[in-house]
Amino acid sequence: MASVRVQRLSAGHGVLFLAVLLIAVGGVRNTIYNGHDFEVMWRAGRALWSGEPVYSVARDGAMVFKYPPWIAPFFAPWALLPLSWAKGLWGVLEVVSAAVVALWSHRQGAGWVGIASALLVWWGSWMAHTLDGQIALTMLALALVARRSPVMIALSLSTKAHSALPWLWSHSPGRAVWGVAKVALLFLLLSLPAAFVQEKSAPWRVFPAWVESAGSGAAGFSEEKVRGHENSGFAPVGARVLGLPARGGFAEAGLALFFGLILSAGWVRLSRHLPAAWRWAGLLALVPTYHPLPWNHLFLFAWPVFALALTNAFAKRAALKPRALVAGAVFLVLASSNKLFGAWGEAFALSAAKSFAVLLILWALLCEIRGKAIQPLPARR
Repeated sequence: MASVRVQRLSAGHGVLFLAVLLIAVGGVRNTIYNGHDFEVMWRAGRALWSGEPVYSVARDGAMVFKYPPWIAPFFAPWALLPLSWAKGLWGVLEVVSAAVVALWSHRQGAGWVGIASALLVWWGSWMAHTLDGQIALTMLALALVARRSPVMIALSLSTKAHSALPWLWSHSPGRAVWGVAKVALLFLLLSLPAAFVQEKSAPWRVFPAWVESAGSGAAGFSEEKVRGHENSGFAPVGARVLGLPARGGFAEAGLALFFGLILSAGWVRLSRHLPAAWRWAGLLALVPTYHPLPWNHLFLFAWPVFALALTNAFAKRAALKPRALVAGAVFLVLASSNKLFGAWGEAFALSAAKSFAVLLILWALLCEIRGKAIQPLPARR
């Protein structure tokens, strides 16, 4: 009997290993053969080496480098490689980042079935991430691992400016001023390379150039794309309802900040009985719900909380209410796929279905009794 059980376990592990290998190879391949977003980052690194401006909407159009100037130096080493090699290594980094997120979720109590199921729920986001060669998974992995380091959190989350809001909750009120001062000094020092290649006689102009480039993500694409089903956040939906032009600007940024503050403050208040790591994962999961341009890939920020909630839903002791909330969240994510449901899927996505799904999952976690429905797994030898 024991030998049969061992054989079953070995077969199960073999199937799991094969599935992980196929996902990893497929992800790297996607980035090598596409990876258009990574190519933008690679060009920014080359600009630093060649002394050309990092930000130039006139030169690069909608595919201009949009990340802050303090992030640009991190792409300089990638630019030392040919683009095809750099894409391959970036694909490996995406897979490693996904593994870090999965391991972190497992350490916080999520089972491997729950982790894999959550990834399947967000499979479209994973595919969009690897096809574009995005940075969201690396941001998420760093933010999870460096939860107790406000400086590392600021570096990782500030890559996409509107995703930096959780950083405000990573400080105790008494240390907030000192934390802001440290981060501001670090950002200033890291911005120097991009500042001096942008305009040597006036290096401070790198910041207006960055603001202009960051806004080109909306201004450079069609209104149908910016306000379409690919952006299933509350801010894009609110902007569409209010009739704001799809050109970015302070009105849309203010709308995103409004939703972000309301949702984040509400989660911080309501989740006080949950473990600190779960609360932090919840704050990160909210990022795509209020980001003005979340696209599909940014919703991978919700992967850890979905893994935790699905693990609880699979448990025999799970109550009906959390199970119903999880089922509703999974339905909303899958129903918002235009590839599965065509026009109906687009209609769901346009109504911020994915963002509502994140809220349902967080509600399911709040149903945990003092955060003890899922216990951290014991260490294995």
